[in-house]
Amino acid sequence: MSIAGVALPNGRLVWVQTDVPLQPLDRVAVRLPEEIEGTVLVAPDQMVRLPVAAAGTIIRLFPEPLPEPDCSTLPGADLPPLGTVLTVAEGSGRVTALDPVQRTISITPDHGGEAIKVIW
Repeated sequence: MSIAGVALPNGRLVWVQTDVPLQPLDRVAVRLPEEIEGTVLVAPDQMVRLPVAAAGTIIRLFPEPLPEPDCSTLPGADLPPLGTVLTVAEGSGRVTALDPVQRTISITPDHGGEAIKVIW
């Protein structure tokens, strides 16, 4: 069992016991005896000397939300999505295939027939 320093919403710093690896700024729930959320300010591996006593225990570590991926630089990111209805000089229909390497799209007419390949 290790000790970590957690800042509570009211600004109070408490020392708590933990058995999970923590990093500064991790969001956690602690039992003090009441359950309250806080932010880790001092991780166990940063401790030079242990405090006299722990006031509570970490009971939950909240995972960090994953950032939304930026796909705008991927090949073909600027091509129209599949299923989009387009009208181009060669005809109109739905986009049914994409080739980001060759920079072409295939448009299939709504009334059926041969797909039209268009350089985008």
